[in-house]
Amino acid sequence: MPSAPPAQGPSQGPGIALIFVGGAVVLLGEGISALPSLLFLAGGGGNTTAFGDFAAGFGVVAVSTMAVGALVFVWGIVLAAVTGRKAAPAATPGRVLGAVALVLSVLACVVGLVLGYIARSQSRRAGAPNGFAVAAIVIGWITTAFSVLFGLLAVLAVVAAATTNYTYG
Repeated sequence: MPSAPPAQGPSQGPGIALIFVGGAVVLLGEGISALPSLLFLAGGGGNTTAFGDFAAGFGVVAVSTMAVGALVFVWGIVLAAVTGRKAAPAATPGRVLGAVALVLSVLACVVGLVLGYIARSQSRRAGAPNGFAVAAIVIGWITTAFSVLFGLLAVLAVVAAATTNYTYG
């Protein structure tokens, strides 16, 4: 008589989804924080007093958005870790490194990306899935792309501001 397949543990899907949503909200907050400066530089400078008032509103929204995103991100990590602990054996190779890579993929995108690939490789050799490593790789690529995009926009804004002729008086 064939044996029944082993019982599946709880899914890490909701935790991983919260990690992605939290990372996206943090990136949105970073974009909001950069927006006033880019608009100021692209507009050619001008009244810095009025700009300070304008930027202060964006700063509050940006910090609030990033704080909510960070909370959702951490909640996702905790949820995925708890459900993963119930679903997987304790000694899955690359699991801890995958969790570290996930956190670093938001804070230091390239470092998290590299560690995510290393953790996924370790888990694959052991034949175990590693949702943390996959999430770190995806978020690492997304944050790297956004960092490059924001860097290019900042360089373009500085070049545009430097090449604009100002007349005062």
